[in-house]
Order: sequence, then structure tokens, then C-alpha cells
Amino acid sequence: MRLAVIMVIAMYFFTSFSYAQKCDYDVEILVQGTEFTKEDFKWRMKATKLEGASTNITGTARIEDSKGSIVKNYKPWTNQPISKQKTSNEYSPNLNEGGYKIISEIIVGCDDMSKEDNIDIETITIKPENMEMQEANTASSPVEEVQEQQQNTAQQIQKDEIVNNSDINKNQDNQSQPEENNTKEYENTANLKNDIAQESSIAAEPVKNPDKEYAYVSSNEKAKNLIIYLLLAISVVLNIALIWKR
Repeated sequence: MRLAVIMVIAMYFFTSFSYAQKCDYDVEILVQGTEFTKEDFKWRMKATKLEGASTNITGTARIEDSKGSIVKNYKPWTNQPISKQKTSNEYSPNLNEGGYKIISEIIVGCDDMSKEDNIDIETITIKPENMEMQEANTASSPVEEVQEQQQNTAQQIQKDEIVNNSDINKNQDNQSQPEENNTKEYENTANLKNDIAQESSIAAEPVKNPDKEYAYVSSNEKAKNLIIYLLLAISVVLNIALIWKR
């Protein structure tokens, strides 16, 4: 009987002890971006307790190149106590140009319930130095950008002024055309009057006969002159009507 009680008590303590040792920790690589220059690349790793009791932790990390070869090894913690969170020092590996993979892992003293987050992987690229120089040379300064904007604005204003002046000249030409047409009509009317006046003056001159005696124009010529004057009057009235409508 006593043996059975002892076994029950032992199982209870063993179960309680096992439950108390359950935990959950994760690891994270701290890096700002994915592309860096050789001098600017820096990184850290951080371990965080998500659940369970405090324990001891061992952290390791490595950097592999594009071929899978290890170029750097790190071991920030070796069986060190962790209560809630732990962050490594900042590393500056000074890598050559190319692609790399950072792999960090942790091992904890308790029974980690989720070991998927005990490893973290990040991929980064070290850019060539000449590419960085080209980007620096091609990047325009704020002053140059402002000057370029001012130049573009001035060019646009000049284009607008040319277009406006062209439109004004066209309007002036269109306005001057009716005046020129009116002037031409006045000139045509005046020429017509002069022609009619000349014809009437010629018709009114006395005609010398062979006997050197002057004779007056016949009645037919008077009728012709009357028709001419009538046509002249009609032409003047029509011209005045056209000018008035405009």
C-alpha cells in the first residue's frame, strides 16, 4: 500500500516538473534591408522567450556565400541564462561583393514546444563599389533639381508667350482683312466713278463735222448717258448697303 502511494506521489512530481520545463523561444536576425555596400553591412541576432520558464541558451550563426561555403562563424551565447530576451553584439563582417545567406540558431535548456522558430535565415547582397560610385555620380543634388525645374519652367513660359503672340498676330490679320476689303471696295467704286465720268465727259464734248461746225450729241447718246448715271447710282447704293451690313 505504501509503495503505491509513493509511486503516485512520484508520478505527480515528475509530471509537475515536466510541465514546468515546457517553453517556447524564437530567434530573429536584425538587418536593415537586403542590399548593402561592403562598409555599410551590419547585423545582429536576438532571442526572445515567448512562453514558459527561464532557462539557459546557446546561440550560433554563420554566413554562407552563393556556393554554400561558410565564410563567417559566430557564437554570441554559450549556455548563458535568459529570462525574457537577449540580443547579440553588432557584427560588421566586411564581405566582398556577391550574394550571401545568414543563418542563426538557438538551443535552450527547457523543452521547447515549437522548434520551428529556433532558426532564422536572411538573404543579403553586397553591391560592387563601382556601382555605388555610379549611383552617386548619376544622382542629382537638390540644387541641380531645383535649377532644372526653373529652366523647364522658363522654357515653358517662353513657349506660351510665342503661342500667345502668334494668336494675337492672327487675330490682328483677321481684323485687318475687312478693312482692306472695304478699302478695295472704295477704290473700285472710285475707279468706276472716274470711268463713268470720263465717258460722260467724252460724250458731252461737241463733235466737229467736216464743215468745221459743231453739233450736239444726239438723243441716243443722251439716253446712253442717262443709263450710265443710273447704273452708277445703283452701284453706289449697293456698295453702301454692303458696307452697312459689315
